[in-house]
Amino acid sequence: MRRFNMCRCRITPERYKEKSKGRYLAQKPKALPRRRARDALSPPPREYKVIKTPRRACKKNTGQELHLPSPQSTQNESLLLGKLPAEIRLQIWAEVVGGKTIHILRKMGKVGHRICPGKGCEHCSPTHMMDNLPRMGYPPREAEPFGKEKILSETSLLPLLSTCRQIYSEAIDLLYTTNTFDFPHVWNLDFFKSTVLPKRFNTIRSITLTHRFDAKHYEDMPSDSRFLAYIPFPTPDEDWQTAAKNLNAMTSLRDLVFRITRITFRDMTTTPNGVQKPFIALSGLAKGLEMFEIVVPYSEHYYSVDLGLMQKGLDEKGVKCTVVKEARPASVSMTPLAPAAVSVPLALIPVTMHGVNG
Repeated sequence: MRRFNMCRCRITPERYKEKSKGRYLAQKPKALPRRRARDALSPPPREYKVIKTPRRACKKNTGQELHLPSPQSTQNESLLLGKLPAEIRLQIWAEVVGGKTIHILRKMGKVGHRICPGKGCEHCSPTHMMDNLPRMGYPPREAEPFGKEKILSETSLLPLLSTCRQIYSEAIDLLYTTNTFDFPHVWNLDFFKSTVLPKRFNTIRSITLTHRFDAKHYEDMPSDSRFLAYIPFPTPDEDWQTAAKNLNAMTSLRDLVFRITRITFRDMTTTPNGVQKPFIALSGLAKGLEMFEIVVPYSEHYYSVDLGLMQKGLDEKGVKCTVVKEARPASVSMTPLAPAAVSVPLALIPVTMHGVNG
């Protein structure tokens, strides 16, 4: 019996689902309350008034005056905020907080982010299952979920927004409209949606989403009855339905890159037709997108996904998109960590010729 089967056989299906549910709930953050207290950066109301509550309005604190937040200062003396035109300021804010790729990552009970440093970023390449598995003799790789207090990024875009109300009100929209948000898992998209205001979430225009479809989502995929009893929480169907619902709710979305990762350790579990039917749920969204790209895993074997067949099937189902294959990954050395090389003088190395030392 293979190791994968042995790991599954040590736990019952009920216990497997219970553990997966506990893992999901431990990572899920608390959603924003429907009514939030006004913070220091929230723009004040247009009119500033002192209201005296009537006696019938409330039984407690009868006749007490309610003071609304202080009006926003115009800061005319500031060279940046009072002298520069608004168009110039918006260009400055866009250079600082825009034009970046932001990786949305899961923490334990929180949502974190990491600003992409560019070349060499480990979160830019599709995450395969074996990337997160501990291998004896190989260097460990950090994976989600991260610790709640772990600092994921050395830089942050929030300090500028926290400077004052005027900068916040002018630059907050640029944070969501001019950046690309990368979600390496469908949970990340759902968790992020629950922790930001709906009006902010709906202004996002560019995202990259990575998802590992279940085997039954592939076209003409034979079912494997060995693991049908092991159903995670949430189920693969629930994961995809939630992801499709969240994507369809993004009314301002214009660019979508959807990356598909391998479903098991080997590519032999894929079919030439790839994944088609699940994307029917995004057919309405695809019509309003300027760019919808589906990236399938790279493989050199004959059983890999055929781009032509998958593209043809999606076109017939009314899904307007482009199917591409992921870039060939750089050669990864699978050699275990070796001790540091020790230089040895050439004179100390014995030379053997025909079995005789000379």
